[in-house]
Amino acid sequence: GQKVRSNHQGAEHLAGLTPAQTEIGMTQAANIDVDVIVLGAGAAGMTAALVAANEGLSVLLVEKSEVLGGSTAYSGGVCWVPRSHLARRAGVQDSEENVWTYVSACLGEHMDEASMRRYLSTAPEAFEYLEENSEVAFLLRETTPDYSPELPGGTLGGRALEILEYDARRLGKNFAHLRRPPDEYLVLGGMMVTVGDANRILARYRSLDGFRHTVRLVWRYLMDRITLNPRGTRLVIGNAMVARLYASLLKRKVPVWR
Repeated sequence: GQKVRSNHQGAEHLAGLTPAQTEIGMTQAANIDVDVIVLGAGAAGMTAALVAANEGLSVLLVEKSEVLGGSTAYSGGVCWVPRSHLARRAGVQDSEENVWTYVSACLGEHMDEASMRRYLSTAPEAFEYLEENSEVAFLLRETTPDYSPELPGGTLGGRALEILEYDARRLGKNFAHLRRPPDEYLVLGGMMVTVGDANRILARYRSLDGFRHTVRLVWRYLMDRITLNPRGTRLVIGNAMVARLYASLLKRKVPVWR
């Protein structure tokens, strides 16, 4: 395809941005030729930039805010992917007909059939591609039900994928570029926890496993703060998804203009 020539100052004028020096040392006056420009550094934009880079295209990712992650950084980091590669490996029994029955019951006349069939047919392959070609990694939630499991085709587990936690210390100084989660998502002013963590923390006086897990989390968080990290470096849910995508982009030296 035809390359797009991007001038840093021109991008600032057109998009209303205040460009920062990027992670690969680009200067304010940089001019680059790229195959693809992606606008927005949430999960969708970062994934698009990552796949383009993986497939040999030159890419520029542009984000209007000073931090990366968009609304994904605030999310629960769980994706609904029926018949995923992880479900197949776990032996989950699910059929195309069963999934279609469920989404039809959920959406009724409001469903865009072509788009939904496209999603259901390509999502499993797309998520497997990400796991094989990036830092992104998921855990199959075998006991997390569909939102409406009582509807025809609904299940009690095996369709939801949860992003695995990520150690933000691997990002080094780039950790500061991630959007901070809302305060209500944080414990002790900066420690992220999952629902599973919360359940074990609440059971800390009734269960040896809960007590040990709580001690490990709090100790890790204290070490993070002692070493002057602005918050805990154990990232989970949506923040972990953003971190994993960002780490993948950094590994491939994809320039990011913020």
